[in-house]
Amino acid sequence: MKRYKKTFVSNLAAAMLAFSLAQGSAVWADEAPDTNFPDAMRADTAQTKLSQDKATLAKTPLAKTQLTKTWAVTTNPIAPISMIAGMGLLALAFSVLGGRHNMKGAWWRATAGGMLTLHLLHPEFLQEERELLPTEVAIVVDKSASQSLDERDKTTSLMQTALVEQLSKMHGVNIRIIEVEGTKNGVAVDGTQLFTALNAGLSDVSHDRLGAVFIFTDGQVHDIPEKNNLLENGVPLHVLLSGKKDEYDRRIILDQTSRFGLVNKEQKIRFHIRDEGRTPNEGEKIGYTVRHEGREIATGFAAPDNVVETRVNVPHTGANIIEITTDSLPGELTTVNNRVVTTIEGIREALSVLLLSGKPDANTRMWRDLLKSDPDTNLVHFTVLRGQNQDDKTPRRELSLIAVPTDEVFSEKINDFDLIIFDHYEERGLLKEQHFNNITNYVRNGGALLTVAGPEYIGGGSVYGTSLSSILPAAPASDVIKAPYIPQVTDLGKRHPVTRNLEDSNTDDPSQQPSWGHWYLLVNTAVPLSGDVIMTGADNKPLLILDHRDKGRIAMLMSDNAWLWARGHEGGGPSAELLRRTAHWLMKAPSLEEEALRMSIKNDALTIEQQTIAEKSTPVTVKTPSGKTVMVTPTLTEDGFWRSTIPADEVGLYSAEQAGKQLLTAFINAGSRNPKEFISTLSTPDLLRPFVRETGGQIKRMLDKEGHLDVPRLISHRSPKAGKEMNIRMSEASTLKRTHRTPLIPGWLGVISILGALAAAYYREGDGTLPFKKIPPKTGGPKNDGP
Repeated sequence: MKRYKKTFVSNLAAAMLAFSLAQGSAVWADEAPDTNFPDAMRADTAQTKLSQDKATLAKTPLAKTQLTKTWAVTTNPIAPISMIAGMGLLALAFSVLGGRHNMKGAWWRATAGGMLTLHLLHPEFLQEERELLPTEVAIVVDKSASQSLDERDKTTSLMQTALVEQLSKMHGVNIRIIEVEGTKNGVAVDGTQLFTALNAGLSDVSHDRLGAVFIFTDGQVHDIPEKNNLLENGVPLHVLLSGKKDEYDRRIILDQTSRFGLVNKEQKIRFHIRDEGRTPNEGEKIGYTVRHEGREIATGFAAPDNVVETRVNVPHTGANIIEITTDSLPGELTTVNNRVVTTIEGIREALSVLLLSGKPDANTRMWRDLLKSDPDTNLVHFTVLRGQNQDDKTPRRELSLIAVPTDEVFSEKINDFDLIIFDHYEERGLLKEQHFNNITNYVRNGGALLTVAGPEYIGGGSVYGTSLSSILPAAPASDVIKAPYIPQVTDLGKRHPVTRNLEDSNTDDPSQQPSWGHWYLLVNTAVPLSGDVIMTGADNKPLLILDHRDKGRIAMLMSDNAWLWARGHEGGGPSAELLRRTAHWLMKAPSLEEEALRMSIKNDALTIEQQTIAEKSTPVTVKTPSGKTVMVTPTLTEDGFWRSTIPADEVGLYSAEQAGKQLLTAFINAGSRNPKEFISTLSTPDLLRPFVRETGGQIKRMLDKEGHLDVPRLISHRSPKAGKEMNIRMSEASTLKRTHRTPLIPGWLGVISILGALAAAYYREGDGTLPFKKIPPKTGGPKNDGP
């Protein structure tokens, strides 16, 4: 019996310990709000202005805090589950073992073990108080270029105001306004990227808090995903379309063009005109015009969608801007896409130069070496040593000279030459008046002539005594100045592209001369002169004169001493660069034009650059791809260069015009040559309809048939629902504010149940004897009387 008492006391102590542990946690508990929820679950949102791939977040304050209460039965174990499970299984095993061996009190001991296990699991009644998080509703506003057509942006703004006002009256709704501009990080974006912006704008919102997405657009969206991985759990996408149902528009589609072309060769361009929507003059032929750098070169008529083929000549090297325009359609959406521009880069197969020299000298050798050093130049050189009627008694068999094929060169093939050079040529009867007339016509029709004058220019054999005098800019005087001088660049020459920034020509001190070698001969000229004097020689007399004659160009160098610079006399000078620029100016190189307007795009900015020899600039009119007009006035950056810069925040064709000495035009494409924004401009639900249907949303136009704003009716619900109204799925997300925990089994009841089960077990084991009861000694039994 002593053994039973000790076991009973030890088990009772263990039960009391377990009970005390359970009792210690079985109290009412208030918990602080959960601070581990991510920021995406908070109702507070910042108000921020972002760009294409982000959002403008607008917070709608809640009317009042809404709390909900939930109840549940749960456990709050006071020991590891594995330990409690092990103890329970061990008690069960011993109880089963005792039962199989008919041990008394075994099942009561199992009951005590089960009660102890139950108290270690600590079942309790849990009550939670939660604060509902607001439902996020996203409004995506399309602000791309096509939204500016036909006052779509104004309609969108009115609809946005009306919808936000309606949403603000709904309890528990936060509004996120995601404005999608036509730029991203300051760079123009090709197309309308609404879903990209939506994905970025909702990056901090969990899916269970999103209630609906509203898109305000004309329907021309270019990043619609193939699969709906963005809107899940029944979140509807609703589309409100700007624009009208009966819109129509006309545009030109470029089918084929060449990127490069040989100078003076024709290139093929193919295009067609398309009318979209129900046009008033459906099926009628449409007029079109083709221009080369502002000059009309072709016109015609074409039926809609019929391919037109036209051929254009490439008159010069560099960029040749070809513009194709079509007649506008009365009432069409926009005329911006009624023109396309393509650029053909002109390249020369090889330059063909005719050099006609007088008596051979160092200057002739310089010209020959300079022209032969260029692998892209085909040089035809004739040196005239004597006239056809001159005879020096030398036997013909001993002559190594050949007769110049004058008729073939100056009549039949004269137009094959890109440049003709007279190098101090003296007329000795070799060329007839007809030949000089051919040269004159060659220049007037677009050819190039360079005359290098020497002493012969004032003599009887001067080319000025021929019909060339009608195009030459300078008449000879009666003398030749033979004195040392350093060639000077005039003020006009400092602005002219031929001599601008010529090596060492520009100095800070106007009286300081360039560090060039001296020349010693200058042919004096009579006044008046025509053309532009860009360099002067001795006594400030004209040295280099440039002039235009109808379509052609002429240059006159009034000295044959350029070879001194080439030989390095007194340090030499920039003879090669000067003569190269002069020759290329004569052949109309675009970079050497006196008057030019150019545009370039760099670092998200459009630079308008004017190259001019004038002392002042004039305003430039820039038309953006969306049709907006911007007036800019270039500012002087260096001699001959004027620049101005505006933001390049649109994709498509920019054009510029400048009035002045002549009308200058320039074009440049920002981004794609065929921008998606204006490929199709009609308002349409077709592109977005499959995606909207998949989400259970609705599509409707902002304006009714009468042109009045038609604000949709909004409804809210807790589960997905389809209908004519635009529904919002209300979120059930919440944050935990407070908990109440109540033990399912009171402590006193636990003590009684465990002690009762143990007492019953010991009662059975002790043959009905209660624990702690005094057992009297036995008085009967057999005596031991000894042996």
